[in-house]
Amino acid sequence: MATKPDIEAQVVVMLEADYTMASVAKRLDLSLSTVKRIKKRRSVKAGVVTQEMIDAHRVELRKSFDEDWIKD
Repeated sequence: MATKPDIEAQVVVMLEADYTMASVAKRLDLSLSTVKRIKKRRSVKAGVVTQEMIDAHRVELRKSFDEDWIKD
């Protein structure tokens, strides 16, 4: 059975952010072998995501929230 692209994308991001394969499998409710297969197929390199990239995305995410929504 093929893995959905959005799930694969989450696996890639988490692995590149230096999550362990076991923690990714557990958080996304996947088997460890599925995570390993995705890692191999997508040529994922652990730790590729830098703190600078994470901070930049965090800022953009905060901007996308409505201030009233945050207060609620």
